[in-house]
Amino acid sequence: MSADLDLNGNDLNNVAALKNTSGQDIVALTQGYMNSAATSATNSANSATASATSAASSSTSATTSENYANKINGAVAGSNYSSKAWAVGGTGITDTASAGAAKEWATETASSVDTSEYSSKEYAVGTQRRGAANGGSAKDWATYTSGTVDNSEYGGHEMDLYINGDGNDVILSQRSNNNTSDHYMDVNINSDDNNVHVLQQQNQDKSLTLTINNDDNDVSINQQKSGGTQTATITLGGTYGTDLDLQMGTNNTSGPGSYSL
Repeated sequence: MSADLDLNGNDLNNVAALKNTSGQDIVALTQGYMNSAATSATNSANSATASATSAASSSTSATTSENYANKINGAVAGSNYSSKAWAVGGTGITDTASAGAAKEWATETASSVDTSEYSSKEYAVGTQRRGAANGGSAKDWATYTSGTVDNSEYGGHEMDLYINGDGNDVILSQRSNNNTSDHYMDVNINSDDNNVHVLQQQNQDKSLTLTINNDDNDVSINQQKSGGTQTATITLGGTYGTDLDLQMGTNNTSGPGSYSL
């Protein structure tokens, strides 16, 4: 078997000198193609590794972002807690010194917020501090009469009350546990069935302004104990009603006082 081999003028004994029809070195071209392919493969591998690293970083970042948003069972990193923990509470925030969530500072009435201070709601209407030194909520200072508010004073030393009619039936009391608190009360009832009882007690000034316009009335006023001045200005409307009982003086007996009726 025989065939003709066109070497295009090339010498088989000198492979390094093989040329293509364009006169280019075939060995060099082949080596270049091989190097380029190897470089491309390396670049592809590096890109794949970088993509995997980016995916892992993205996953880690997503987890971290989720934790900073919602984690409530402890810190996210170091002493940093999530937005949700600071908003509604969580481990390391609730009942923790120098901490406390926004919701707890607003509404908590079962305990202190940060182991020492109390919420806005507690200071407004709560009872945790009732009877404790320097204690008492705003509501207790206005209305509580069954004991001391702050282990020293009773509540309700200054009162302005306006009632705009119908059934009425009002009982008001101002007392103090020492000799330093005056009592002031301004009551307006406009009007209807009425039936009012007022007690101002202990050894300081007592002042009452009561206005009723009118209907059935039935008013009982007691300004008791000695010490200070006792004044009562009472205005009742006409066309029936009234039935007034006014006492001023030491203990439950009649005594010096000034009233206008």
